Amino acid sequence: MSLEPFLSVIIPYAGGSLAIPLGGLRAQGLDPDRFELILVEDGEHGAEGLLRRFALEFEVRVLVYRRDGFTGHSAGPMRNLGAGVARGSVLVFLDSDCLLSRDCLRRHLELASAGGETVICGGMRELPVIRQHLLERASYEELSRASVPDPRSLGHEPSRERPAHWEDFYSGNASVPGSLFRRVGGFDESGHRCHDMDLGYRLALAGARFVYAPDCEVLHVEHPRVAATRVEQARGWRHLAEKHPELSGFAEDR
Repeated sequence: MSLEPFLSVIIPYAGGSLAIPLGGLRAQGLDPDRFELILVEDGEHGAEGLLRRFALEFEVRVLVYRRDGFTGHSAGPMRNLGAGVARGSVLVFLDSDCLLSRDCLRRHLELASAGGETVICGGMRELPVIRQHLLERASYEELSRASVPDPRSLGHEPSRERPAHWEDFYSGNASVPGSLFRRVGGFDESGHRCHDMDLGYRLALAGARFVYAPDCEVLHVEHPRVAATRVEQARGWRHLAEKHPELSGFAEDR
């Protein structure tokens, strides 16, 4: 199988430790010349200085997103900013609180190499807050066993990719052909927390084929959430229904 596509890995960053994503990227079983990292800061969080602590062989670029009066969840515009300078033919979207399995990027690359307008929805297991003491001393395999299964994988054969639905698209671990991403207009920048679903639906309208790949896995390091987050997500679903009235009933159920 050809591994010709080049990956642009885009991660929004709002402060905190970079050890989780960079440790996983550094351990990838993939030639470091096959991908770049674009780290997009929400303001000034000292990413340049933090990066000097890591011996990284792949190219890293740091961008700073200036809010300039913007309110709401900034992940959408931050990811768009990174995509705007990406030089890869395939865009890989990850979160800064996700630890990559060793084969994560290799699987994104292999699946993208099949060609066509294919969107890869990678697996995302959840590492509960109460088990995060394992992060400093456990292997990825041990952490995965201590984590909660991805709900999208339940009822299906483990580690086997399958056709997916646009609602399976989560930008914590997903890849999209750059040309397709630009054609549909990228992420919604209204600041709602359903920007993933919004993009996923527009990709589906554009004829994209969705593949759920559980072996293209990351561990999402869970963090306490507040009720305001759920309220923001509800607003996001309403926003999606306003943009696409045919989804009104679907969005109301969510």
